[in-house]
Amino acid sequence: MLISPPKRFKLANFKKCDSLKLNMGCDKVKFPSCVNIDIEPGADLVIDVRKGLPFDDNGFDFIYSKHFLENLTFEEGEKLCGESLRCLKKEGVSRIAMPELDYLIEKYNRGGENQDVALQCLI
Repeated sequence: MLISPPKRFKLANFKKCDSLKLNMGCDKVKFPSCVNIDIEPGADLVIDVRKGLPFDDNGFDFIYSKHFLENLTFEEGEKLCGESLRCLKKEGVSRIAMPELDYLIEKYNRGGENQDVALQCLI
């Protein structure tokens, strides 16, 4: 079931350890200590994050995303970063891992998919 915010989830239902952690765009990599979200089935929650994050403000201690943000348009990525900050506790940590710039330049030069995303990263 695909969830479209603004439906909110009670984060207490997802607390798996002392701190509350979010893994955005998890794909098939689910961490047992995290709330794992993705648009594809198999995640703890199936969510289209382009529509916002269905969590309360200041709920997460840690937000992690690996090789996900570059798949969004600039506007979608900007909105998601704002949503992540909203959901992150004041002293929380966000870690975003993305491909190296050389990879994006090569992808753009090859004429691959998501050229607009590659180009925006180069500007």
